[in-house]
Amino acid sequence: MTVAQLKKHLDSRLSRLERRHEKRFSAIDLRFSGVDERFASLEAKFDGKFAAMEARFDGKVAAGNARFESVSEKLDAILGFVKHTHEHTTRILDEHERRLQALNRR
Repeated sequence: MTVAQLKKHLDSRLSRLERRHEKRFSAIDLRFSGVDERFASLEAKFDGKFAAMEARFDGKVAAGNARFESVSEKLDAILGFVKHTHEHTTRILDEHERRLQALNRR
């Protein structure tokens, strides 16, 4: 076998090996691209679900805050009324005490 024939034989052998490996790698690439597409679709699905869950949670938090603020306002009103009643009662008792002391001095 001459050098030219050997070179031609090795070139054909290498080209067949390259084609075989290219075929295998393209099949593997197809599998990976399929997996990537599945992951992308799952990610989009979960992103939508997460956004919906986050919106629902934000709505619940807002409703809870509104209820808390409502209760807080009611408690502030009750506390204001109790303070006013306490001040009024204290003023009346102080006035009665002052009058009693004035009567006792006479």
